[in-house]
Amino acid sequence: MWFRAVKETWKSSKSSTYNDASQLRTAPAGADLVRDNRRSMNTNLIPPLERVLLTLWAGSLWVVGVIVAPVLFAELDDRSLAGSIAGTLFTLTSYIGLACGSLLLLLNAATYKRINWRVLVIIAMLVLIVIGQFVITPMVVELRVQGLTDTPRFGQLHGVASVLFLMTSVLALVLVAAEQKRLS
Repeated sequence: MWFRAVKETWKSSKSSTYNDASQLRTAPAGADLVRDNRRSMNTNLIPPLERVLLTLWAGSLWVVGVIVAPVLFAELDDRSLAGSIAGTLFTLTSYIGLACGSLLLLLNAATYKRINWRVLVIIAMLVLIVIGQFVITPMVVELRVQGLTDTPRFGQLHGVASVLFLMTSVLALVLVAAEQKRLS
């Protein structure tokens, strides 16, 4: 069947004259199927990659926020050291989130070519990370450097950072739950 379509295409292309070798001939009938198959193979790689990126992002949020940071403060006698280590881990988590979120947006654009609810959630998460990492964290660090960790201002900023982190973690949970529902 495929051979017959190629043969008919070849016959029709023979009947037309080409003045110049640079003119393009029509592709054989099966060529579109091959190209479409390549596209589907590439798009078939996107969902697993999305799951890996989402797992890395959400997992880093939950492990650092729910397990590591509380353990640091519970086990280390020096609260300043615990805060410094936790701050470094939260910064690392922010950069993981910025990278994974950006890649997820690119993959979504390549797959769906339109804005959907997942894009809006990812954008919200990225905005929360940017506010936390580049607005709130520098203020907290400045107060820490000045030794003002016992002030109400430090407590307020720390509370805002915690709320932003919690909101990002909950939105990650929404994405993971929706992904699981989509797969089942």
